[in-house]
Amino acid sequence: MVVIPSVDAIRNQYGNLMQKMRFTPAQAEAFVEILADKQDQEAAIMQANPMKNPQSGPRTEAEIAMAFDQYQQQLQSQEQPVEQNAAAQLRQLLGNDDNYDYYRTYTDQNKERMIVVNGYADNLDSAGVLPLTLAQEEQLVNLVYQGRVSANDDPAVQAQQVPQILQQAAAFLSADQIGVLKRAMPDLIAPVIHGASG
Repeated sequence: MVVIPSVDAIRNQYGNLMQKMRFTPAQAEAFVEILADKQDQEAAIMQANPMKNPQSGPRTEAEIAMAFDQYQQQLQSQEQPVEQNAAAQLRQLLGNDDNYDYYRTYTDQNKERMIVVNGYADNLDSAGVLPLTLAQEEQLVNLVYQGRVSANDDPAVQAQQVPQILQQAAAFLSADQIGVLKRAMPDLIAPVIHGASG
């Protein structure tokens, strides 16, 4: 069975982007439809091409890793036309390269947005501290994302960046928000470092 992408999940994931770009209701609906259609087509490709279990005896970790890489490459080659079609539709909808580049960066920041911001929001709520504004959320996501990029996804380097992230975040978060972030950051950043929600 092909999993139908949740339109609500797409709206939730890209809500800030649509708000920042001041989409009309028609633009928002078209944007969500393009992404839902893309996800639906990718799910259909995955369903039609399940990864086969090895039929012959035990395999080494290296062989299993190579088989998985080959499977991923096969999927990517089949998904490429879907990606290109969605990209063309999004470029037309978004109107210019700057908007499209912002969409791509926003998508790349999914780890930070889903884990750090959502987890942190829960921590703020539990502590009775004011939630992040849209501007604060964007700044925090960008800060942690830039840390991941500059660390070249190296977990050891990313872990060392926590004090620097806290120091920089103090420029745009309240003292209470920073207090919650300081307590929560090691648990929040661990899934980002270890590649969860990728």
